[in-house]
Amino acid sequence: MAPKEAGEAAPMREVQEPVLGEEKVSYPERKRLASVAFAAIRKAIRAGSLKKLDGSVNCVDCGRPAELYDHRDYRDYLKVQPVCRRCNVKRGSALPPAEKPRVFCSSYGRSAKERFFEKVDKNGPYNEILKSRCWIWMGAIATWGYGQFHVYGSGKARVRTSAHRYSFEIHKEKIRKGFTPDHLCKNTTCVNPDHMEVVLERENIYRSNCLGAINRRKVFCKNGHFFDKDNTLVQFDAGHPRGHRRCRMCEAERYKRNRLA
Repeated sequence: MAPKEAGEAAPMREVQEPVLGEEKVSYPERKRLASVAFAAIRKAIRAGSLKKLDGSVNCVDCGRPAELYDHRDYRDYLKVQPVCRRCNVKRGSALPPAEKPRVFCSSYGRSAKERFFEKVDKNGPYNEILKSRCWIWMGAIATWGYGQFHVYGSGKARVRTSAHRYSFEIHKEKIRKGFTPDHLCKNTTCVNPDHMEVVLERENIYRSNCLGAINRRKVFCKNGHFFDKDNTLVQFDAGHPRGHRRCRMCEAERYKRNRLA
């Protein structure tokens, strides 16, 4: 194609408009046709039947350097025209039309509660202490063992929250800041609100089986001495900025051994 002279108006090209009576296809089928068409273009460029768009080919609409090949119908793989991105947007979508626009979220047309209970199995294991069954979360589970659920917050932005926390708030009450629901059934995938108790975050940690909670529940030192008020020494150092317990009797015995050594 001869380069366009300065001041010369770009020739008008006929742009194919979507036909109203065109048979529509499903969105997955249209996506498949587009993928096949783009793969055919790449193969044709490698084979040499189509020119590589390296600045030597101009847009058929405006005369600027072409940036891509535009399809008017994905079913005709090699029926393309070199265009720039601006003209490609003006041309609109290629044929065939899809049945409905793409939906990026599976929650389209459904409320958060409907999506939530689709992922809940109420026939979980029976808890003898609480006299009821666990509601097992069948959706996404984080690496730390708790279910994850997405809701829409302010401005329709997706917000990730814990599934058991969301279940408690929609069945009972909103949880205040600094508090968290504690599983009385000790089943982290349970979302039954009757199996939860709202406690302080520190209390929830103390009820768990982490190392700090296990040490806090100890009432005797490793040598069998009772941790009472008179026998407990709290030390602060770089490794324990919040302090840690030491047995006074064990410290006294260790001091004696070091003096005799």
